[in-house]
Amino acid sequence: EMAGLNQLKLTGGRMENPFWKVSELMWDEDLNFDGAAAHADKTVGPASLFVNGGVFSLQTDISEPASLWSLQGGASIQPFTSFTAEVLNNFTLTGALAYFDYKNVTNPLSESTAITTAGGVKGNTSGLQDLNLLNSTFQVASQFHDIPWKLWWDWVHNTPVASGNNGFQ
Repeated sequence: EMAGLNQLKLTGGRMENPFWKVSELMWDEDLNFDGAAAHADKTVGPASLFVNGGVFSLQTDISEPASLWSLQGGASIQPFTSFTAEVLNNFTLTGALAYFDYKNVTNPLSESTAITTAGGVKGNTSGLQDLNLLNSTFQVASQFHDIPWKLWWDWVHNTPVASGNNGFQ
């Protein structure tokens, strides 16, 4: 334990996705990140609190270096671990809130933006001023007769855009 934490993990270079996620709304399964990431967690009673953050470079063929700055905080709780019923004993609630700030990824006068170069938005990108994404995720999970199940919510909101700024699964 360091500074009252259960775990502190620092990672650099090419890595798997360092963020907790419930779907592929934000991140594809085979996506790797290049940069530096940090993870910390602390157990407080039946809850586990966690923080993930990082700074990542985005590979593009444009002259301005593009990057992603990110922070995610969340908690997971198992409130019924003392129950004998399998569905209650394994019942877990997990939720997180994250902010992803993309730097130098848009230029409304050019088709050579980091987003189009990476295979994202094609065609007219004049309406895409900036990418500052707020992402909330929530999951309820357990198992019944050794069969795991989960229900989840994943929502993303591009904060600087007035319309067409939400996505969800």
